[in-house]
Amino acid sequence: MRTLLLVVMLAMSFACGGGEEGAIRKRIETIAETLSVPANEGELGRVARIAALRNVFATDVVVSTGGSARPGAQIPAEIVGRDAMLGLVGRWAPPSGGVEVEFVDVQVTLDAGGTTAQVYGTAKATSGTDERPVVDARELTVGFAKID
Repeated sequence: MRTLLLVVMLAMSFACGGGEEGAIRKRIETIAETLSVPANEGELGRVARIAALRNVFATDVVVSTGGSARPGAQIPAEIVGRDAMLGLVGRWAPPSGGVEVEFVDVQVTLDAGGTTAQVYGTAKATSGTDERPVVDARELTVGFAKID
């Protein structure tokens, strides 16, 4: 489950517009907040989060997930398009205790023209109880491009 969540974080970050370092960091924080799922979230909350994600993806987003290229794989090796990404998010069933998403150790490198940026860091998803937390952390590299 958490693997799917981290794949979605990568896709969303990639689709976002670029800008100054502070704006990129704020966008990453917003993505983490949108992907965090409160405990026992109801259907209306899930639908609202998916709708909010629509505003973050570019329509032509392409994501390499590192998943399997074989037919029927839970997470495909490549996801093409915003609708495909949102469909994948819609099928994901987070744990009933919720999930907290955050990006840590984030480094932003802007190009000279300010139209593209590379973000390096760790995506961390935490679920479970305070006594027995389950943490999934993955390094990631995200490319930002100004699209408006």
